[in-house]
Amino acid sequence: MLSQAIFSCSEGGAIGLDLQGETQAVQYSDTVTVNVSTVLLDSVVTSGTGTLLFGNYPDAVIGETTASAYFQLNLVDYATIDEEATYDSVKLILPYSGYSYGDTTARMTLQVHQLEEAIETRALPPYIGTEVPNSYFYASTGLYNVSSFQPEAQPLATHTFAPRPASGDSIEVTLPDEMGRKLLALQKNGGTALNAADYKKIMNGFRISASGQKVILGVTGSGVKVRLYYTNPAASDISSYDFALTTGNTQFNQVTGDYGQSVFKGLKRGQTVSSTAKDDMAFAQSGTGIMVKLDFPYLATLKSGLGATLIHKAVLEVVPVTNTNRYPSPPPQTLALYQSGEMNVPGSPLLKDYSTTEAQTATYQPDAEFDMQSKYRFVITEYLDQLLAGTKPNNGLLVAAVSESFLSEVNKINVGGQHHAANRVRLRIFYTKLNQ
Repeated sequence: MLSQAIFSCSEGGAIGLDLQGETQAVQYSDTVTVNVSTVLLDSVVTSGTGTLLFGNYPDAVIGETTASAYFQLNLVDYATIDEEATYDSVKLILPYSGYSYGDTTARMTLQVHQLEEAIETRALPPYIGTEVPNSYFYASTGLYNVSSFQPEAQPLATHTFAPRPASGDSIEVTLPDEMGRKLLALQKNGGTALNAADYKKIMNGFRISASGQKVILGVTGSGVKVRLYYTNPAASDISSYDFALTTGNTQFNQVTGDYGQSVFKGLKRGQTVSSTAKDDMAFAQSGTGIMVKLDFPYLATLKSGLGATLIHKAVLEVVPVTNTNRYPSPPPQTLALYQSGEMNVPGSPLLKDYSTTEAQTATYQPDAEFDMQSKYRFVITEYLDQLLAGTKPNNGLLVAAVSESFLSEVNKINVGGQHHAANRVRLRIFYTKLNQ
């Protein structure tokens, strides 16, 4: 009964594979058991991505996602400003990156807070060979989606606006005059005022957040600046000076999920939750450090059932659950497969078949009309060969967005489990029986 449930086959002579003169019929199986689960990682590094995220988005299936951006200003570069120059105004400039997730039709209110403590990176201890390897999404020195620094109780500024993420424009937030006058004094005296106690919070850094919204926005870190406007008595117009964001690991995004009122209630860090316990679904989400785990538990039975076989192709299809992958919550554009350790710690990306450098990725193929055939398609023939030969450990695969998106976005994908009625993950194996 076990073998029958795991493996069945049919003739597939019309699948279009080049058999290079083989006369045997090509067969295929798409009933190999793939166990599907959700893994919430301990944390993922979100510092130095170059993208600032802020806002929150409630999802009926997975719960609410909240993002806040932390950064510091470069206060050590100085301009020559006349001692007689007078202060005019100061603004925080946040250029849209073009990224958004959620409903951009509603107005949004953001808050800018100064920090009570300085942003400091976290150094991980060196990995020792006898320990569990560090995650692929850790850094030797960095900050993480779960990192936090205490903000002041009251916001420095608030700003309500209509998001226009595709406009190429910037969000401009007016900051308090008191801060602007301090920054002007800083430029006049060549920075010596940084030693004064009342500059401490400016040095500590800032947090941008929002609450009660239905969208998470992205802004481009390299363009973020505090722009000081002042009048020089030698000129008839207003001049300006830009304090840029400090690039590097002191810029990071705190991204968290609240699953308490969702299907995934009880999801905890470091745990794997089977799709069978969650409406036969699993999900992966960028930013929060959540991945889909795929296990292939019955490979020995599969190998026995195949016998002497030439495997032509193994295709892994990851199928989003219908009606969970449209605006305002689109899925990731590109997924990757990550090799899993025994403790579900993500290792390096799985490489493409017979490549030594190129990562295994799949681009979203939408079914725009009915959303019944939307999918991601991976060819994992070499990986399956290695598992069947016993040359690679069978620890399963982790599925999530490609690394650059996994660390700088919040898109999610809902995936059907082994017994999902319409949208289950499938492993399709095309093969020829030898010596028939």
